[in-house]
Amino acid sequence: MTISRFERPLSLFPFGYLLVSRGKDPWELLYMVGNSWIPATWLIVRLGGLDPLHAMLTFVLGYLAFISCYELGYLTNDSWDAARSAGGRRRIGFAVTPFYLLLFVAIRSAVWAAIGLFTGWITQLPWLCGYAALVAAFALHNVLQSPTIRIASFMQLSILRFLLPILGALTAGTYLVAVAIAFLFYTIFRLLSYLDSKDLLKMDERRTGQFKLAIVAVQAPIAILLSVLAGSTVIAELFVYYLALYGLISLRERTRRQVPAGLGLQ
Repeated sequence: MTISRFERPLSLFPFGYLLVSRGKDPWELLYMVGNSWIPATWLIVRLGGLDPLHAMLTFVLGYLAFISCYELGYLTNDSWDAARSAGGRRRIGFAVTPFYLLLFVAIRSAVWAAIGLFTGWITQLPWLCGYAALVAAFALHNVLQSPTIRIASFMQLSILRFLLPILGALTAGTYLVAVAIAFLFYTIFRLLSYLDSKDLLKMDERRTGQFKLAIVAVQAPIAILLSVLAGSTVIAELFVYYLALYGLISLRERTRRQVPAGLGLQ
């Protein structure tokens, strides 16, 4: 495989490693924006009390701090764990030298600390505990050998992936609302992807927008209950948002299936 000469230097910077190792498909990047970035920013608006522009800037800072740490886990998984695991996937096409590793860690540590100091989040115990949980969950995920036991660490990583970029902007009374939204509308699909990649289930339809739309729609009772219990409509708001998102994806898939059939009739 030919590796672009820009991939190695780009991968040294936060979010660059994700782009090089996992984000080469534009559709996947667009899906990530719709599936997590937009809802997370909306949570900052609704739960953090910020205006939309301030919320977007806050999310960018929160996400850069988060991805700086998360990519350390990615690199560990792609270099060390992939080499020792029978079904491990090496997602990068260049060698991880000691000098590269030193720069990789130093740059991300500096970015995380700078953002934490600039925002004041580094003085917040929940923010620090969130990152301690991330380190512990990623360590467990890489140390554990059993794919089935790894389900537990993967679920934690998925929830933290949604929660940590916005944790600093939330308050004590809103943390559980964000966790509930992450679990209901985000983690379930990442978990299915993980199970499928490890051949722990056979469910081809889980890739379709129609399946995601149905899964979200079926969770209407618990979404409404959680909205009532939390005394907040934001869960219901994002329930409607995800219905619309997966409805659009389902419509896109249906349209793409119908185009070849139409051409064949001409």
